[in-house]
Amino acid sequence: MALDGKELESMADDILRDRRIRGSLYCGNCGYNLKTLPRKYVCPECGHPYSTRAPMRGIFFPHDSEPPLGSVAGILGCGTVAAILITDGVATGNQGEWILGAIFAALTLGFVIRAWIRLKRFLKFREIA
Repeated sequence: MALDGKELESMADDILRDRRIRGSLYCGNCGYNLKTLPRKYVCPECGHPYSTRAPMRGIFFPHDSEPPLGSVAGILGCGTVAAILITDGVATGNQGEWILGAIFAALTLGFVIRAWIRLKRFLKFREIA
């Protein structure tokens, strides 16, 4: 990966001012320990770019290694409420219940997407660990 002038200057500035990663941080792609490397660079193991400056990118975060239990709870809760409201709304002809059920169904879909993304991340970081 070729570095442009701005990135080279930033890296040289980090080296001269001893702005390197002092604690153990891990690459978000392969799990390599980035300790003693510049705060913004590429992982020497896999070539994945990372930055410890705000906003942090390409860094392994401990919460990524937790299973998506909150999202599963959201799916169960919102999905149950959506099913009850839609079923009751259709049976009684109450349009308000049906619309509210559709809103909860949309929330359920959001939780499903969130759970899928977090599950993929969880499985990836279980592999790294």
